[in-house]
Amino acid sequence: MFVTHRLDLPAIERALREVQDRFAELSRHFTEPRDPLTDEVLHNVLEGYALIDDYVARGVDLFDLHQLNLMLEINAVVLCGKDPARRLEYAQHLAATEEHFFNNVEGGIKDLFNWYCAYRSESVWKRAAGVYV
Repeated sequence: MFVTHRLDLPAIERALREVQDRFAELSRHFTEPRDPLTDEVLHNVLEGYALIDDYVARGVDLFDLHQLNLMLEINAVVLCGKDPARRLEYAQHLAATEEHFFNNVEGGIKDLFNWYCAYRSESVWKRAAGVYV
């Protein structure tokens, strides 16, 4: 029987708000400068988590070749949110991201998909770490 575990979205929001509150302090330890974690960015990230939660709850395999466009949608939500006007405003950026996503020979979706398939039988922790890296 397939058991679905839901993301604890309120806990994720609390953790992100804590990072947001401590961002100036934390950023002193970053090796690369980062843009501030604004309310808009935080909102988009939360929408991305909610979208992932929805996909998983519906049993969608994001690593199925037929579902790769959903990963691109998660990325677009995190970058631009769901607002159609904002999507239109950033249409060129989203098109360039899609081009890079599907055609990049190093670090694009093909590499991610191939790595995931090669390690599909490994623990969820190893797969998550490998996909992240």
